[in-house]
Amino acid sequence: MKTYSKPLLLLVSTLVSAASFISTASAQVTTDPVGYVTITAPAGNTTLSAPLVKSDIFVGSTTATADGVGDSVLTFSGTPFVASAYDTATYPTHYVIITTAGSNDGFVVDIASNTTSTVTLADEVVAALGLGAVESIRIREHTTILDLFDGATGMTAFADAVNFYNDDGSSDSYLWSGTGWVDGGFASVDDRPVYPGQGVVYYAAAGASILVSGAVSTSAIQVPVYSGAAVNFVGTVTPSDEVAVGGAVTLGNLGFGSQLTAFAGSVRLFSTDGNLSSPASSTYLWDGTVFRDGAFADASNVVIPTNTAIVVSNPTPVNLTMPAAY
Repeated sequence: MKTYSKPLLLLVSTLVSAASFISTASAQVTTDPVGYVTITAPAGNTTLSAPLVKSDIFVGSTTATADGVGDSVLTFSGTPFVASAYDTATYPTHYVIITTAGSNDGFVVDIASNTTSTVTLADEVVAALGLGAVESIRIREHTTILDLFDGATGMTAFADAVNFYNDDGSSDSYLWSGTGWVDGGFASVDDRPVYPGQGVVYYAAAGASILVSGAVSTSAIQVPVYSGAAVNFVGTVTPSDEVAVGGAVTLGNLGFGSQLTAFAGSVRLFSTDGNLSSPASSTYLWDGTVFRDGAFADASNVVIPTNTAIVVSNPTPVNLTMPAAY
């Protein structure tokens, strides 16, 4: 069975160049900054992540929460949903983000199914996270692998490929067919989600320009980092070269280091020239206060190239909170 990058229940268990971005008013339930980002990938291998998300399709609060057997049910006032609109198909199609202030802010969990007044989550999270009856949430449609590359030009059929890295240490490689993405048996995988903050490795035979449209994430996002054999490619969930609070997208400004284990948690950056090189000098160790380079100098000002992904390692599973992009 395939495994996908899902947030951890902690209490239970690219060459990328942001060439342009526009903000307008969304016609969705909420007003989101929306627009597009152009990602330029050179020939060769590049790390990238989805810089934008789908707009919120529901923003509100639960009236009750309860665990089931392997799932959880959120109940809402009235009948705000169309029954089965968010049901999981081959892959999850929609997800919930918890936005209640506190340690669960930004937690993402897939939706398994829904009625007109309830949403059933794909994981048992209520007791694990200590959720109350009333929780603030948002619902969004997943960005899929096809969505991410839908506006791309210059791709080479049956040569370009994408690698996903799973939570059990395995990986999945998919091939661009010219019209969509296929697995080794040439079955379509167009609907596979690219989770918020999840990074992938893209191989472009001749280089490509990827035009991504969507909304800026106006909520924090928790990104899972698994231990053991897992390779955790993590994106910053911001389409610009600055964080929402101001300043460049640096190891220090992102602020997730405090969630790693001192002198064991680390991050690794890769070149953006298509070679995916990562010399020892591109690995930074968390010392409990700041990230340090190989000479033990403060690496807080190391910039993470826009819309790329970095590898984060930690001896124990942890969710990293990436700040809202706007």
